[in-house]
Amino acid sequence: VGPGRSFLLLPGNGSLLCSVCQPNPAAPGSRLSVQTLKFLAQAQRAGQERLNRLQMPARAAGEALEALHRYTLYLLQQDIHSWRSLRALAAESSAPPRVASRGRGTESA
Repeated sequence: VGPGRSFLLLPGNGSLLCSVCQPNPAAPGSRLSVQTLKFLAQAQRAGQERLNRLQMPARAAGEALEALHRYTLYLLQQDIHSWRSLRALAAESSAPPRVASRGRGTESA
């Protein structure tokens, strides 16, 4: 695991392949960055009582959720309805704050 590499999680057999070892670049799976893998390892070691202290970067959260979604699709052979809501919440929280718009009408003298 080193900087500049990406990894592919294959849900069918649980393999994690580095970009060098991937037999087929178009293989179905979830791409995970080194940052995401390191964060997930840290979360696994942290224990439940300290998980709330971890600050997961937005990109790492997106990659991890995508991998989990693909894995649950593989295991259950169907989608979970709440994924749609979870993605909407994630998109909303990563969007820049909205600025209240003012009326753009023309003023008459």
